[in-house]
Amino acid sequence: MNSSSPAWRVDLGTSPSRIFISLSLVLHGAALLALGQTGLDWSIRLVLGLVIGVAAVLAWRAERQRTVILREAGEEWWLDNGRRRGMVRLRHSSVWRYLVVMEFAGDPEDRRWCERVVVWPDSVAPDDFRRLRVRLRCGKRPRPAATPSAHRLGKRAQETA
Repeated sequence: MNSSSPAWRVDLGTSPSRIFISLSLVLHGAALLALGQTGLDWSIRLVLGLVIGVAAVLAWRAERQRTVILREAGEEWWLDNGRRRGMVRLRHSSVWRYLVVMEFAGDPEDRRWCERVVVWPDSVAPDDFRRLRVRLRCGKRPRPAATPSAHRLGKRAQETA
């Protein structure tokens, strides 16, 4: 399998993650419970509770609308996340068993920017998630070394004779 093989290249589209939505709702709920245990005035607790509730709804809506398309193209990547679309460089990646975080950098219109993409295991197909993890952990698959051409072999044989 060479480095341009589709089995090695990353080509995926993400969908909303139920793991992220569940984790977000649990953490916002824990914040509401902790707020209820404080000795603050009821009006302050009410306002903070509304802020936490709005934050939970916004996080849920943002994740439900999130889709990212990633496609590896040689040394660069094609990124389409709704806000940005185009070729970018992979600057850094962190790979864990149940989470992949990729940081991309680009230079559109002479302004530096950085974009992070978080890939949860339930937001892509299991094989695509495994392939992405392997690709990021192992780096670019090396191309097989070229065999010396007959011309160079003939030249070496003449030099040694």
